[in-house]
Amino acid sequence: MKRLLILITLLSAFTGLFAQTPETPSATALESSFDFASYTVAAPAGLIAAAPSNNMYNAAIPGKGFSIMALVSKANPKNLERLAENGAKSAGIVKPELKALDLSDGISGYTASARKNNRIVTFALMHQGSTLITLLVLEPESLTPAGPAIVSSLKQR
Repeated sequence: MKRLLILITLLSAFTGLFAQTPETPSATALESSFDFASYTVAAPAGLIAAAPSNNMYNAAIPGKGFSIMALVSKANPKNLERLAENGAKSAGIVKPELKALDLSDGISGYTASARKNNRIVTFALMHQGSTLITLLVLEPESLTPAGPAIVSSLKQR
């Protein structure tokens, strides 16, 4: 049993050395911000926002495969967790493992992330009072995705 544990430890250490290769992009640095409605999130530099439409806000980095979508609406859902799970599934996360969020300014909700088609999808559904905030972050695959950090940086302006 002891040999097996040593073998597993050595194997995991060895494979960890080669996990980040030049072909695997590193994490996106969050050097800027994306403002929507009365909220803001940290974002990578070079993000270009489109004009909002029906409380839907979009921003992307051209040619990089990185985009953020936000939807702000008035709602008071009875079961936010189930709504977040269904939203994550419709975003392409097959078996969402929801993580609870408790951010500043009374913002709380749920988030889930997964790899899909060489991309990382991060979905979050949060509420502040009777305002429902939906965030979807699509980014190129990397070992340290920026999506969860973007979602966690949400705050009211």
